[in-house]
Amino acid sequence: MADRQQQQQQPLEVVLQMLRALYVEGKQEASQFLEQFQQSVEAWTVADQILQKCSNEHVACYFAASTMKMKIFNSYHQLPADTRAALRETLFNHVVTTSSTEARTQLCLAIAYLALQMVEWTNPVETLIEKLASSGSTGAVILLQILKYLVEECFNERLRIGANRRDEMHKKLRATSSRTLEIVEAALQMHRTNGSLDDNVKIICFQCTSSWLRMCSVPASLLTQCQVTFAPLDVLNDPNADAKLYEAACDSVCSSLFLCEHPAEYQSLAILLVPKVIQLVDVFLACVESGDTGKAEDLCRVFTEMAESFIEHIATTPGEGFGDLVSVHIMLKCLETGSVPMAKIMINFWFRLSEEVFRRKESVEYSGVAAEFKERQVEEILTPYRPIIQEVVRHLITLMQLEPDHVGVPGSNSDMKEFRVDIFDMLRDLAFINGSINLLTFTFKSMMEGGQKAWQVVESHLWLIETMCVGVKPEDNSPVILELLNVVLQFQPDVHVA
Repeated sequence: MADRQQQQQQPLEVVLQMLRALYVEGKQEASQFLEQFQQSVEAWTVADQILQKCSNEHVACYFAASTMKMKIFNSYHQLPADTRAALRETLFNHVVTTSSTEARTQLCLAIAYLALQMVEWTNPVETLIEKLASSGSTGAVILLQILKYLVEECFNERLRIGANRRDEMHKKLRATSSRTLEIVEAALQMHRTNGSLDDNVKIICFQCTSSWLRMCSVPASLLTQCQVTFAPLDVLNDPNADAKLYEAACDSVCSSLFLCEHPAEYQSLAILLVPKVIQLVDVFLACVESGDTGKAEDLCRVFTEMAESFIEHIATTPGEGFGDLVSVHIMLKCLETGSVPMAKIMINFWFRLSEEVFRRKESVEYSGVAAEFKERQVEEILTPYRPIIQEVVRHLITLMQLEPDHVGVPGSNSDMKEFRVDIFDMLRDLAFINGSINLLTFTFKSMMEGGQKAWQVVESHLWLIETMCVGVKPEDNSPVILELLNVVLQFQPDVHVA
């Protein structure tokens, strides 16, 4: 009997020895053994034993929890049907009792993967609430973490579940979205009642809300009454807030704004949300002034999401209602900072704007309206955006500049080269609004004003001019072309190669 027990314990002891060899003694050959072990059927049992018997060994617990997650994700088919319910209960016990935050995260993912694949688990959200909601503050955080992963991983194409099962789970999750938001709301309220709200609790509340808003429809009537909809804005108004909390709050607000793309359903939410987002401009400017680029970029994402959510209105009714150009002018303030990361955040908006405005222009040009009326209507469509596009070009002159000590031309794999490729495509799409020749003329005049300029400033202007030349037509017989040629021909032989 003793020999039999020793044989049963042997795999556990071997795994623990290999973990110590890898993480304490630095023996890399142990890594290969552990990877092979995770592929074995025996790993199910040993991982469970480690979580039960080695709760104080963080490395061992993390390895075991990670193994459980990997096995459920990749080898769910190895589980006999009559063991799945028992595994679910075991995971619930481990996730509550483990003291390792990293192991808990892996176990939360494991439970989410199990719920998505276990057909006989018919109401996973209700079961999760029943098991964890009454387990105090720790249980509430675990519950929110699993709910976050559950909705995110439902759309993970690497998870091997059929399309029918994925659709079925999505419908179930959508049906419980209101219940989930109520749980988040209760968690915020519970922790606030108990005293100051811990940042980690806020973060998971905001992250869970963000994921569910993106993936599942939540009634606008609930969102307009929810504390969790507006609590992230309180964080964004505090430039001294923790960086991770600020990012989570930003994601949550962006998800709420994402819903506002559907004004018929979420008009009441948009009416409440947009003025509060616009008020964040002063916070943005304060972050820029203090050099807090992380928070400034977070707010830039919020402003861009707001503009993208109302892109159809901006393109069809500029200056009216949700087509108010305030959001676009806020984005120009972001460009004015000269931040390349912020400019990258906004690129998709400019692409979408060009598509929507071009569609309107094209619908007029192909209509049966008389030619003189067509020209007038096209002008009326394009005129509101021309000052905006000119401002974009003005800011790009600064953004496109190379470093003063840059040698040669930007390399094909450099960040600036990639950025310039994106800007080239963006300007090519936007140029029809002002006309390529007009943008070229504006850029050339900017280059010639103010006397002698540093080489990188001249190069930036010329790069933009080169980009605009693509759209110049033979009939654009402008004197600026000859002036440009004269300037280029007068460059000295020792001019910078870029």
